Amino acid sequence: MSEPRETHILTPAENERIFRADIAPDYLPGNLARAERPTLVVLGGQPGAGKTAILTSSQRELAETGPAVRIVGDDLRAYHPSFAVLQRRDAETASQFTQADAGRWTEKLLAEALKAQVHVVFETTMRTPEAVAKIMTLGREAGYRVEARTVAVHPRVSWQGCHTRFEEMQHAGEPARMPQREVHDAGAAGVVASLTRIEADKLADRVQIRLRTGDIVYDNALEAGQWRKPAEAAIVMERERERLLAQGAIQRFADDWSHVLARMEERAAPDEKRAAVEIQAREDVAHFRTQRRDADMVDGRTRGRFVMERAPDALALFVELYDNAVRDASRRPIGNVEAHAAGRLTQSYAAPKLVETSRELGLLPEDGRIVATRALVQDKRASREFPAAHRMPADLAVEAGDGAWSRLTDLFTVPLNRIAIDRDVFAPTDRMSRIANVADAWMEGAGMRASLARGANVVASGVMSAGEAMTRIVEPGYREAARHAQEKLERNVSVMERAALSAMIVVGAGQSAREVRDDLRLRVQDIAHRATAKVMLGQALSETDFQDRLNPARRRDVNDLVAGVADNERKLGAGYRLKPTGERILTSGVLIPARELPDLDEREIGQKLDASARLEKKRGEIERLARLVYGDTAVASLTRQIGSASEGALAAEDVRNGKLGPLAGESGSWFRAESFARQTAKAHAPHLAAALADYGQTVEFERHQVILAIVRSSTASARR
Repeated sequence: MSEPRETHILTPAENERIFRADIAPDYLPGNLARAERPTLVVLGGQPGAGKTAILTSSQRELAETGPAVRIVGDDLRAYHPSFAVLQRRDAETASQFTQADAGRWTEKLLAEALKAQVHVVFETTMRTPEAVAKIMTLGREAGYRVEARTVAVHPRVSWQGCHTRFEEMQHAGEPARMPQREVHDAGAAGVVASLTRIEADKLADRVQIRLRTGDIVYDNALEAGQWRKPAEAAIVMERERERLLAQGAIQRFADDWSHVLARMEERAAPDEKRAAVEIQAREDVAHFRTQRRDADMVDGRTRGRFVMERAPDALALFVELYDNAVRDASRRPIGNVEAHAAGRLTQSYAAPKLVETSRELGLLPEDGRIVATRALVQDKRASREFPAAHRMPADLAVEAGDGAWSRLTDLFTVPLNRIAIDRDVFAPTDRMSRIANVADAWMEGAGMRASLARGANVVASGVMSAGEAMTRIVEPGYREAARHAQEKLERNVSVMERAALSAMIVVGAGQSAREVRDDLRLRVQDIAHRATAKVMLGQALSETDFQDRLNPARRRDVNDLVAGVADNERKLGAGYRLKPTGERILTSGVLIPARELPDLDEREIGQKLDASARLEKKRGEIERLARLVYGDTAVASLTRQIGSASEGALAAEDVRNGKLGPLAGESGSWFRAESFARQTAKAHAPHLAAALADYGQTVEFERHQVILAIVRSSTASARR
């Protein structure tokens, strides 16, 4: 049972201390300038409505005329001392226990921001008109121009959005949040009531209603104390929410529920929760389909199906890519761009920290130079629509004075350390839309790789610590690279457009003067889709701007990770030992001196490994996944052949490459979808591969533990 909520409410003094010591300096540094004509944008919408994209664009718009601060209550929860513990205990209820303190910090931060006279974007669910009126009145009293911007989304769609956000953040390892259903529904009703109050009392200078895509469907402003147009914000909000979904939109809505359920299955969510979500999904999809069917019958339309008898149009597929990008702008890809940027900063700090540690341990060649290389390890789990975007701009290698190269990872002598470094630092990727991958590549080429290598080299030379290099070289370099990519956006898109248009120029014989592959050719009327791509690229680049400094909590996590690596090297490292003074002395190069090795053969070690409860549990999980992927447990016998991390990695690669046989179920054809068993097999294959790789790492760890336990026992007996 969860602890009572009151046990997690901070005292007024502690709440104030955290605000003054941590929150205020992060949001309102002392050198922040004042905006000449400060604006307060109050952004409203029920949870899951898709406010993030509009929040970002609003802040970017205001930042053009002065410093702009965005205030989101959910962002402040992380400052609560108990938040991490509550997240681990139950991510779905963690937000309930921090709501009171996050609310107080939100009020304090708004008051301080208004006092500083900077632009403010304030996110709220607009659950109660009274609270909205209070916020806007505070802005007016501080001399601000006040705008209300709201998002019109059907409550069924926004509730799905809450689930999607929660599952994606859980999957990415980020602090996830899930509002209570009654809070969501109260927010949906409160937006309409708040809009009525805003226009009736003229609380704002401007009122806008936008769709998830950012399109403005209602825009009204005060002129000489009167509304420019009839005050109909509440009417428009309800009309847009109830607008019928097209067949394609309904199918995407159904697909998104399927994605949520798949994520719940991946994390082994409780059966009762999955069942409840599945019931909700069926009810929601049926609701929209019934609405669509009834409307079609009234309009006299017929609904049918057709089969394409031609090869798919490459141009149409190209256009669909950007249509999907726009559709997804308010969901995973754009939301993940910011998370991806935060992950890149985390990994980028870990790299120079590892350089610093290798230097302290004497593992780094004295004449070594750090160079940036292409990615040499990568988690490829992705899909065609959302390819894997590598978090690190580059891998790092060490070039010795004689010209020999070796990866930074390979400097460390403990195998488990090398596995952990690759897994947690150099391999992580995020599933991103293709358009976001393009933006990512632009920024890496614009200077991120060079900044990472430069920061690592100053650490290797001892000129700076890893923390100093991160603050003074890597973070500024990344910001500059993002700025360069923004500047080149117009030019790069123009080049693509000119290439497409040049293919239309023909010679006398009627042939193109410049040949372009058919699948890349664009016609003039489709240049608009290039404009759509440009907008999406700009959004992806601007999202990165909001993660330009490493979060202190993430910095501490990296420090803990690298400290563990260093501790392993000192205790288990092969090839040297450290004196109390820190001097590194070469040894015979074995993990345990031969005279201290137990008289234990491989068969006896194998018996002890078979008795390991940890390995038994992992074998059971592999058997379960094997049944889902291959229809039997034949692959489970592979665990008997895995005796090291490298063998586990090879088995995982065999799964990814399809070398262990056909997947369960029937594949699809041009007229029939894949069977449910085949879809299940595909969804679980990456998890089976990961489980096999993890099993290899665990075997290696358990083997070390067996040997060390016997050595300690033998040593203790000898002393007695």
